[in-house]
Amino acid sequence: MLDLRDQLERRSVSSLLADVVRLPGGLADILAGQDDGGARLARLRELVTAARAYERDAAHPSAVDFLARAALASGADDRAHGAERERVTLCTVHGAKGLEWQVVLVCGLEEGTFPSQHAALGDALEEERRRAYVAITRARRTLVLSHAQRR
Repeated sequence: MLDLRDQLERRSVSSLLADVVRLPGGLADILAGQDDGGARLARLRELVTAARAYERDAAHPSAVDFLARAALASGADDRAHGAERERVTLCTVHGAKGLEWQVVLVCGLEEGTFPSQHAALGDALEEERRRAYVAITRARRTLVLSHAQRR
């Protein structure tokens, strides 16, 4: 795994994911011994396929960006299938529109982050206010707003 980490900047996301699945004693071997291992391995292969599609479509593909997108897409898939279990959903303000959770944490509420530095004037600042309203009104029970003193 450490060797793969060192190759992160030089190799495609999909090839690294494929290698992680195939590592000796790695995910494929571990899943082979589990009851639902075949289905889980098939989902891992779907992840590799999704990485290839991402690399084809993204202007500047990176492992971090792909994993962030995959995490957001995973949360959307869970909502679509009605999954209600204890979990954390990582979501953008835009993606949260129309949804609610018991507890919502809105992070990065400092000038230059939220509102963004691009929203310093006029209509853009008004749009950031609307986004903040959407974020704040997603909480049913508890809302936590946070900011960093220094970045």
